[in-house]
Amino acid sequence: TVAGGIPVINTLEHLIKINKVVKIEAILNGTTNYILSDIRENHHSFEHSLQIAQQKGYAEADPSNDIDGWDAFYKLMVVSDLVFGNQPTWSEVNHRGIGQITIDHITAADSIGCRIKHVASLEYSGGVVIASVEPILVSTTHSLYSVEGVENAILISGDIVGELKLQGPGAGALPTASAIVEDLSTIYRLNPTGENQKKFDSIKFSNLHMDSTTDWLLIGNQVPATDVFAIQDNWEITGNQGHSVQCCVISGFDIEVRKWLKQQKQLTGYRIGDVNQIKIGHSFDCKPYL
Repeated sequence: TVAGGIPVINTLEHLIKINKVVKIEAILNGTTNYILSDIRENHHSFEHSLQIAQQKGYAEADPSNDIDGWDAFYKLMVVSDLVFGNQPTWSEVNHRGIGQITIDHITAADSIGCRIKHVASLEYSGGVVIASVEPILVSTTHSLYSVEGVENAILISGDIVGELKLQGPGAGALPTASAIVEDLSTIYRLNPTGENQKKFDSIKFSNLHMDSTTDWLLIGNQVPATDVFAIQDNWEITGNQGHSVQCCVISGFDIEVRKWLKQQKQLTGYRIGDVNQIKIGHSFDCKPYL
């Protein structure tokens, strides 16, 4: 039931007959998207937003599979199998849920014109597929920025067709039922020999942009100085309880930033999906702190 009521499996099956898929970015879990939308729109705590999602039937009594990111992870593995004919080693995929996200984090993202979205992605380049399932920042120009509530969406970039966007309901009884029936229909009509599945030769999987510089928003009570990464900007916001929250944007090699962040217990970091589009240094409710 990948992406709820969106016919993503059938679309991909037809697309890969002609196109080489080079990138997929998707919101694959309606529960997590609803919670993030509710926190931002109504300034609720994470726990309160989760309770509302459960009351509306968007979250299970035990929501850990959703909020810990496993539901989106499993769906991404299905997509990887379909598109690339294989899956990455599960333990090597960058995987993070939304349980650590607070209203202060969402306010910090908003201060530079971004939203936090839980995004599952596959990116193909030079024979390597980079897979990740984690909350990232997207700007107003990103196609996933406006995907709100229980909606799911998937962006598919093909070498011929360009970028396609599919969007629809991703949580609730009826969208789930529709997706199950569609999947059963697909299984029934598929060639069991697998002849319809496109195979890629010499595909390798990675969990990191090994040689690429990535940009991150760091949020914490005290952002430490670092001479390892380039600091693009720094500022303060007023937190939900009236306290000051320090923020900065850094740039560095993906592998080094992730390793460093694991050692910074007082910090939370979010990779920025489209850094060229954010308004660093022009936030209406921010002030420099260094």
